[in-house]
Amino acid sequence: MALRSTQKTSMVKKRFVQEVFQFLVVVLLSISGVDAVAAQKSSARRTRRLPDAAVPINLYELLGPDAYARGVIWQPMKCYAPTSQRMDNGTEARLDRLEDMMSQDLLEALSETTNVPITSLSRQSSFPSVSVGPSLDQGRLETDLVYRKHALRAVSSDERYWRWLRRMSQVILSYTADNRDPATGKVPMACYNKTIADVIGKVSPDRAVNCSNVSSIVEHWGFFNDPALRIENVLQRVLRDPGWCSVRPMYEPYGRWLKRERMMSKRPGDQRFRFDNRHKDRVVFLFDILYESESAFKRQHWLGAVVQQNPFDMYAIMDLIHTLEPDLIIETGTANGGSALMWASMLQLTRPGSGRVITIDVNEPVKESWAGVSTKDPTQNPMWKQYVTFLKGSSLDPRVLSMVREAAAAAKVVLVLLDSDHTEHHVQLEAQAYCPLVTVGSYCIIEDTKLSRFSAVGGPIPGIQRFLERHLDFIADRDREPFYTQHVGGYLRRTQVSNGTQNKGAARN
Repeated sequence: MALRSTQKTSMVKKRFVQEVFQFLVVVLLSISGVDAVAAQKSSARRTRRLPDAAVPINLYELLGPDAYARGVIWQPMKCYAPTSQRMDNGTEARLDRLEDMMSQDLLEALSETTNVPITSLSRQSSFPSVSVGPSLDQGRLETDLVYRKHALRAVSSDERYWRWLRRMSQVILSYTADNRDPATGKVPMACYNKTIADVIGKVSPDRAVNCSNVSSIVEHWGFFNDPALRIENVLQRVLRDPGWCSVRPMYEPYGRWLKRERMMSKRPGDQRFRFDNRHKDRVVFLFDILYESESAFKRQHWLGAVVQQNPFDMYAIMDLIHTLEPDLIIETGTANGGSALMWASMLQLTRPGSGRVITIDVNEPVKESWAGVSTKDPTQNPMWKQYVTFLKGSSLDPRVLSMVREAAAAAKVVLVLLDSDHTEHHVQLEAQAYCPLVTVGSYCIIEDTKLSRFSAVGGPIPGIQRFLERHLDFIADRDREPFYTQHVGGYLRRTQVSNGTQNKGAARN
């Protein structure tokens, strides 16, 4: 009883001390002119939020200036040959005249955007050199990627830079010609300008473009892809050599769009791709972006050949080859040939002397290409000669499809890997052509579905969804995906034979 009384007295004293302390805090805050209630709420909010609860990510630092402005994957809107190749009478004198006209228009646009007198500008000028000043080394900016990242940090945050991108693109498109129309013999241009047309030759205007509206022009023809170049280099690229590729106008800049539309969007499902927890998913998303922007896929090798496969998915596909023991592996998108050699290696390990890899591409595999540099030519490896057949051409070419279907009809187990053009429409067409060749229990793997998150123009995921809606004999087997995969939802397993679409080998299975 005495103990209980002592405890009660102690609690009363403690509560009294707390109330006195709170009263003194209120008095002191009142004397200092601070709203006590607001201060207490603010204090409560601060204590509830742990100092390490959020990790800030600077997308500019993560992506660098080029990917921050244009995107992490090469996704040109249109590519144009130099205007000199489109001229009816491309004499050097006429080309010089065209260059002088375009140079003057670009200088006026740069002066208008920066408020720098045109008399202070020259063909050596660029937006960064004008806005940053003499401290900028323009030569290094155009050749040194590390220097470029730091030099363009302040430039990319300048709103004038993005206004310059629009005006610059408007001028460039006024001098850019598309492929000549074989019916009329004329070259389409964004807008008709009689003075320019008289120099180029037979010109037809794009009727869908409102030439008084910059947005309308770039919506149909795209932005120029490097607004940091000197004017003389822009002239060279557009008019003489090597031509240029435009960028889709939806990214202005890409880094802001990425954060707003792909990372912080409140729309259901936008933030989550692989994990139910959106924070885990963002970590994986950022790794995907870093993996792509650093071109990590170009520095992965198998027996000396570049292999553009995420290592996690490499092991998942290797395990499938070991488990299924396919007689035929069909791959679209050969690139340097490293992945085809890898699948051949697994055939050699699993069933020496058995099985075949058919790999398809519009270009023959070489030691060095856009995909990276191989230290050894995969086509000279003995396993390539024993297991691999290369077919040159589009994966949708009827001639190529005929040869592949003939090989699939004679195979008991067929595995398909689709890794060529990852645009939405092509993925759907390729899935419709190749997935039905897969035998029951095997897989049609549609690769690099991660690209659907990097782009606002669809990518593989919508193509897969439409294929699955029409082919109920396939399911997306999420259990086959490794913890980290770049083929999210792309491991499509065939569960049954569908009438009229299965090959003879599958019918026997």
